[in-house]
Amino acid sequence: MDLIDRFEDGGLKIVKAAFVGFDAPYKIGRHAPDIIAMNNEGLLVIGEAKCCNELDSQETMERFQDFSNFTATPKEGKSEPAIFHIIVPSSCEVKLGQVLSRLGLTDRMNIVCWTDRQK
Repeated sequence: MDLIDRFEDGGLKIVKAAFVGFDAPYKIGRHAPDIIAMNNEGLLVIGEAKCCNELDSQETMERFQDFSNFTATPKEGKSEPAIFHIIVPSSCEVKLGQVLSRLGLTDRMNIVCWTDRQK
């Protein structure tokens, strides 16, 4: 729930979430994310939380690629990349950077990474 609380504290409206009391998220590419939200401009925001031991998995890499490449069309009708939040424990922040680098995603402006240290 901490993830949902942090999204809501940031002004995001939760649309779907893989948590009790919410409808399950739909697939974006090959997998469904943990959270699908909207910002106040109507832009899609995707949230994915990972543990350190999950970062090297093929499934995680597919998720990162699919979610970071997803394009949404807000109310104005202009397609824009969805904002993709990746949340990891602070102990694997460096490992996350290595995985994103391996995938060629380090310079993507639509990816926001944060850890349990960042409140």
